Amino acid sequence: MTSEHIIKKEEQTIFVLLLNESLAVWKPIKAIEVETNVFKIISKNEDPNDEQWEFNYQEIVKCEEKDLSDETRRLVATAKHI
Repeated sequence: MTSEHIIKKEEQTIFVLLLNESLAVWKPIKAIEVETNVFKIISKNEDPNDEQWEFNYQEIVKCEEKDLSDETRRLVATAKHI
């Protein structure tokens, strides 16, 4: 009998762009890494009429580190993973 190894991925914070803003505004959300630099979004947008996220709940996105306007380096969603 063989044993299976179950790997539980931890939640991480990634940033998604808010649409229809006059400046670039980045929203911190929770996601789980499913492969290197690819994440599944697990945060739900509680008020989509107020905030329009570029990527939404359960979408799988590619991420990369970027310097944001507050001069911090963050992991941001850049594209849907196909």
